[in-house]
Amino acid sequence: MLSLFIVTTYLTHVWGGCRNPSRRNSASGMARFHGIRKRCRSSTEWWLTAARLRSTTRYLSTPQQVQMALMCAFAMTYRGERYKQLTKEICHRRMCLLYDGLELPLPQLPHDADYYTEIDIEHWSANTFGETFTQYMMERYEPIDILFRLAEQSGIVLMNGGGFHGPKWSIRISLANLDDEAYAEIGHHLRAALQEYVDAWRKGTQDTPSKHEGQ
Repeated sequence: MLSLFIVTTYLTHVWGGCRNPSRRNSASGMARFHGIRKRCRSSTEWWLTAARLRSTTRYLSTPQQVQMALMCAFAMTYRGERYKQLTKEICHRRMCLLYDGLELPLPQLPHDADYYTEIDIEHWSANTFGETFTQYMMERYEPIDILFRLAEQSGIVLMNGGGFHGPKWSIRISLANLDDEAYAEIGHHLRAALQEYVDAWRKGTQDTPSKHEGQ
């Protein structure tokens, strides 16, 4: 365990030194930099390793980097592997509860960590209620309207997926923060909120534009 901690911390500081302009051109810094590169089996592996080290150590203090090193070391033990498996099972169970509440089939995403999920409202609406209704909803409302409606009616606060490079009409849901039962409730209320748009469309009502439009 101690040796793993030392190696991980060493690599962190080596990469930090290579990124530091004052040390980047030093002989020792460049030697260490190329040493890591030679140990990678391919250029792809090197690029992923470099990107991972850079993205996970940038802006972090030394105590935070030490904590990350300890967590990395723990993850490589038997207990750490079991802990990761239990965490994945919890997130997957919450995903199932969420889609049960939505009354939708669970998406088959074998490489998805289930830590976050994004629901594409436009895709869901078109497949469930048809293109005509979807066009009606997108012309009369803003993508965030359903989020405001959901918060006002149920107290559930979710985020728009567009800010995370997702579809404009998507909703991002974290599966790591709440109790299991909460995700079935989120799915139920989200479907009920969408159903209100469907009911208004079917009745042919000419509702005024959403009060959240333009915000």
